[in-house]
Amino acid sequence: MEWLANPVAIKVMPDAEPSERGDADEPRGTRGGVDQAAEEQAFEDWRKHKLDDNKRGNQQFFLLACRLRNAGRSHIEIEQIINVEYEHGRHPKMRRRQIKSITETLRKDRRPCSVNGSL
Repeated sequence: MEWLANPVAIKVMPDAEPSERGDADEPRGTRGGVDQAAEEQAFEDWRKHKLDDNKRGNQQFFLLACRLRNAGRSHIEIEQIINVEYEHGRHPKMRRRQIKSITETLRKDRRPCSVNGSL
């Protein structure tokens, strides 16, 4: 019971940056919080794509994930978000089947997505 008599101080860093936490899931170049304006624009663009007759749901869903990553979201957060957002697609079943490939692609290539959504 010596450990009860001599407790060890533990340093907790709740506000640490991803690199300080050693969070390997964060994309390179992402520090601080999430760019709320960029994230809101990503959601707005995704949700209004259904009004577009060009049928680019596949591309737009991938762009949503890319834009979320560029805004500062982690891969885990992106996966959680797109697991909800697929329901806003014109063809939700197709978007749901796409989730695995999107998350795998984003994990393999950690570069920020370009403006047109390609890696």
